[in-house]
Amino acid sequence: MQSTPSPEDQPALIEPLPFNSAGLLDGTANPSFPHGDAGEISVVATQQYSGGHYVAIAFRNNTDQPISRVEWAATATSVRSKAVDEGHSTTHTYPARLMPGEVGLAAIFFNRAPSGQRYEFSVEASTPDDAPGDTVALQVSNANQLNRDVVATVVNDTGRTLDPVEGAIFCFADDGNTLLAVRKVDSLDTGPLAPGVPRVFTVSLNQMTCYTFTVGVSGTFAD
Repeated sequence: MQSTPSPEDQPALIEPLPFNSAGLLDGTANPSFPHGDAGEISVVATQQYSGGHYVAIAFRNNTDQPISRVEWAATATSVRSKAVDEGHSTTHTYPARLMPGEVGLAAIFFNRAPSGQRYEFSVEASTPDDAPGDTVALQVSNANQLNRDVVATVVNDTGRTLDPVEGAIFCFADDGNTLLAVRKVDSLDTGPLAPGVPRVFTVSLNQMTCYTFTVGVSGTFAD
């Protein structure tokens, strides 16, 4: 006979916060995601692979602590449950830091990931400490789509130099919630970002389908 866990053994229920509750991302998207698994950093949405090297995920911090340096690993498996590729993210998620209940987005890189696969995820995260190497979210503003480009502005308001600085654009379907694609923002990789200096950047959508989008940028404390 299976015993019922006592209340002390059950993870605390964290109130799920709406997408972009901290207001650090910018764009036209306003998706709604499931609550996810209690007590965990839980994947709540996965992009169906459609080509390229990146797969987008949404995840929620259902722990009772703030997190940063969130790094995902994933195994893509075939319909026959055979592992076909290993993927990983950098420690730059969007936003880079999440309070309990907040949703983040990440881009997982795969060498190859054929359509029809399933994913198994694992994650590592740290408590924010502002030490060199810790990651921090930056404020993105004025994100606008101009034909097949998205132009946005980011400002380093941390008071410290950041290097590297990474960004990504996430595209959603016409239902407003389904992740369609992700593209890393290569134009941000131009060296350290000094405090108080705005940086305007452009990312080309090319053939990506983007009914709505959101843009995120994060940086690493260099000193």
